Amino acid sequence: SSGINAEYGADGQLEFMLHRRLLKNDAKGLGEALNETTCVRGKHWLIVSDLDWDGERTLAQEMFYRPVLGVAPGQHVLGGAPVWSFLQSPQPNLNILTLQRINNTAALVRLENTLYQGGNTSGPHLGPGSGSFGTGTGNIEVQLDRLFRGISLTAFQELALAGDRHVSRSVANYAEHTRLDAENTIVLLPFQIRTFIVTFTRL
Repeated sequence: SSGINAEYGADGQLEFMLHRRLLKNDAKGLGEALNETTCVRGKHWLIVSDLDWDGERTLAQEMFYRPVLGVAPGQHVLGGAPVWSFLQSPQPNLNILTLQRINNTAALVRLENTLYQGGNTSGPHLGPGSGSFGTGTGNIEVQLDRLFRGISLTAFQELALAGDRHVSRSVANYAEHTRLDAENTIVLLPFQIRTFIVTFTRL
């Protein structure tokens, strides 16, 4: 189902699938040929290290969100320019997946906890004996009223992941889903993504 993938074959070998194009249906669930003619470009990094699972995810995010170089005409001198961030208090392992303005006083915010349950392990193993999420290990507390700079939070409402309805209509037990939250503070469990509509006033 992936457009780009990699697998471990024999010892000392990695096989990369850079582009998936099928002229005939391969009978693996799609129900049609995948004749994708779009040109695929990208980078693959092979990192040989003793990084744990959390370290690998952190490094991947740093590479993905690397600064973008911009060039503009003029005589502007950028040396010593102030550094500014919309985040008031950046938190390790808190990933802002979506920040979309709806109007002048509201925005859609989607937050992700990139930590694996238990931290510093070899990766997610969600089979028998893996334990349950929400035990405190790997949880992240986020104060929504102190997350962004230059605005004052007036209200927030959690939505389903897609942002199309209230979260209470998409979870089996709403009370359990929000049991760790308190006022303007929400808790993200390991690997959890939550979506919010926040309303604010500008300072």
